[in-house]
Amino acid sequence: MKIISKALSSKPYDLVEAVVYHGFRSHKKVEVLKKQGFEYYHSSRAEAERDVREILERFGFEMPFGGVKAGESPNRWHIYVTVFPEGICSYARRSPEAVTLTLEAVGKFSREEIEDLVSEKYGVPLVAVLRLKLEARRIVDSPFNVDTGRSVIKPSEILGIIDCI
Repeated sequence: MKIISKALSSKPYDLVEAVVYHGFRSHKKVEVLKKQGFEYYHSSRAEAERDVREILERFGFEMPFGGVKAGESPNRWHIYVTVFPEGICSYARRSPEAVTLTLEAVGKFSREEIEDLVSEKYGVPLVAVLRLKLEARRIVDSPFNVDTGRSVIKPSEILGIIDCI
């Protein structure tokens, strides 16, 4: 793949312009997202836990021991992208992972119920096609799950948005 080759031939901290894909959810219309950009759902583990607790309490369940899953790293609250478009809608359907993984761990909800719950709270699954400048080392280290190092995407970085429904 050209992006990975370009990253490999760069110094680790060089910025490489890349077309990448991000699966996410939103209630906003595609046109609005393209004009406004978007940001990650949560800025902290506490925010993700609040959302999960709210969902669980509706059904009479408690937060599992240990709180939200996928929330241990401070980088978890960054936007992650992939250089590969294949299967990106599956990422969008599991998004936000801190919520979906925790609901799965509770063991009280089917996949369909989790899908319905996160759709209600966060919106429909979408894929953003983005043009970003990323550190070469981030692309080489994990091309399937590249940490952008940020939580906001600007409108000028959005090449398109695809509906996963």
